Amino acid sequence: MKKAKFIILTLLVILISCDKISMDDLNWTVYEPKVVVEGSIENGQFASVLLSLSAPVLGKKDTATLMTHAIRSAKVTVSDGENSEILLLRKNNDKMPPFEYVSRKIIGEAGKNYYLTVEYDGKIITAETFIPHPVPLEDMQFKKTESGDSTGYLRISFRNTGENYYLVWTRSLSQKNFVPCLMGNIDGKMFARDEIINLQISKGIVLYPEPDYSTYFHENRILEVRFSTLPKEGYEFWSSYQNELLNFQNPVFPANTGLKSNINNGIGIWCGYGNSTYWLFLREIAK
Repeated sequence: MKKAKFIILTLLVILISCDKISMDDLNWTVYEPKVVVEGSIENGQFASVLLSLSAPVLGKKDTATLMTHAIRSAKVTVSDGENSEILLLRKNNDKMPPFEYVSRKIIGEAGKNYYLTVEYDGKIITAETFIPHPVPLEDMQFKKTESGDSTGYLRISFRNTGENYYLVWTRSLSQKNFVPCLMGNIDGKMFARDEIINLQISKGIVLYPEPDYSTYFHENRILEVRFSTLPKEGYEFWSSYQNELLNFQNPVFPANTGLKSNINNGIGIWCGYGNSTYWLFLREIAK
């Protein structure tokens, strides 16, 4: 139960500093927190940025303590190379921590680059990303794990552009946020251009607000499916995140390795997504 209480955070706090600390160092090592960025900009959507300070591996990790790591006094700017905007801080209880910097003018557009600058405590943190053009799904079906069972997985297919990286997310009607699927992170360069890619996708592990480690979808439920194209740095980030889960390591406080990051002078991710979104009623189609 103690471990389950720890795994209640979004990627904002998952990305912590994870340098190895030997037992001989524990009495004198001074931990220096880093600025953690969880930022995204999607086609047709405003920019969203969450900020926090990383927590030491051996520090206290209850929710109340981690809330104190949220950054609410930064200057956050997003630019598309021609226009720039200082983001507005707002309360968003669907996020953890529930403080979100959002744009009000700049909206994501496929095919464009976006630049992030965070000014905080005398530090300048920067990152750059790109929104690829969305790719539609060709087909999507629910398949039961076994005949007579009530659980299953998704089968999707799409035509590969030969240039993109892809990510599949889902959320049920009861969920506020999309969850990345297991085995739903795909490198399009591993397949031929114009090839129809068929994949079996498992339900993603939910970390917040309540841990849910099941990897099967349940029939007779409505599911929202988001199929994203994303740049290389996003693919590498989500691949490293998935590896932590699949290797049965603690994804919130990894012992030896950190998640991939594209943040200069900080850690985390600033990523553009080209999204196509679908609704699916989970019922297996009889042959």
